[in-house]
Amino acid sequence: MATNVSIVIPVYNAEKYLAECIESLLGQTLAGCEYIFVNDGSSDGSLALIEKYQREHPCIRLMNQSNQGVSAARNAGIAAAVGEYIGFVDADDWVESDMCEVMYNAAEQSQCDVVLANYESTIDGKPFIATFEFPSFCLLDRDYLRDEVLVLFLKGWTMNSVFNKLFRTSLLRRYDIVFRKGLAFGEDRAFVMEYFAIASSMVYADKIVYYYREVSGSASRNLEKSDYFNHALLMYEMDFPEGYANLLPPTEVSRIKSIELISAIMSYIHVYLKPDNGLSFWRKYRAIRHVLRHPAVRFSLPIYISEPKKRSRYERWFTRFMELRSVLGLVCAAYFSKLRNHASIGG
Repeated sequence: MATNVSIVIPVYNAEKYLAECIESLLGQTLAGCEYIFVNDGSSDGSLALIEKYQREHPCIRLMNQSNQGVSAARNAGIAAAVGEYIGFVDADDWVESDMCEVMYNAAEQSQCDVVLANYESTIDGKPFIATFEFPSFCLLDRDYLRDEVLVLFLKGWTMNSVFNKLFRTSLLRRYDIVFRKGLAFGEDRAFVMEYFAIASSMVYADKIVYYYREVSGSASRNLEKSDYFNHALLMYEMDFPEGYANLLPPTEVSRIKSIELISAIMSYIHVYLKPDNGLSFWRKYRAIRHVLRHPAVRFSLPIYISEPKKRSRYERWFTRFMELRSVLGLVCAAYFSKLRNHASIGG
């Protein structure tokens, strides 16, 4: 039987949720699928669990490598895939039983290069459904991609995930599109932007097929190993692929990058200020002080603040303390925000 779809699943210490992920894949209604699990040096029971399922299901392929990160694991899966199209699933997420069928049928009927679908996630304890304002289940050609889709990558993060897309395998290999190693954040965005820069057509499947799980503490566990700030700067300074030239004026691109940088910095500061991340107060203090003094942050912060967007009182106070370079102010703001959230849920 021909393999229509290869699903690449990087796995690193995902034992807690892995069985649910595997079961959702094995329940797919499309027969011509292979599931490539890339064990990225897990030290828990993930490997044994995959091996157990593999003995019973020939559609499961297993690759083992030393811990090299999610980008290297996905690249290994891409190199091994034999399917006409490639998709990606995270080991702690799960999918609808007809995900592969819906997306592959959309790709096959239109012979498009990429299929985009909806997904559901949880933000601050509330469900969020990502949908897109594109014509559904019809071929969107290169002109449409250039005029309506590519510009969205420059304006925000709504299109950046890889897990809700199906990519043509031959196109990935022809243009040697792979995930950039060494990025703590933004590896999905760089990959998807490069692919859309050369894709000639797309179909939007207006259906929820993927469920993204936020795993608490995953970022804070790696604070000592990962320099999130430098990764944010790398994304800020990174040039867009050639296909994005002249879509927006340079001043608008600069404005968008500044807003994204400050948004990322605010998220990272919150992670650093979590009481359970294993860092000493002075380690947190020095890290945040370094961030607040950086020239890129000083340049971008006024642009972020001047945006005509309705912000909460807390966010206004938070950016004000950033503007004043007051680490203690940020500590107090985060503390009172935590107290308020506990009070609102009766904690």
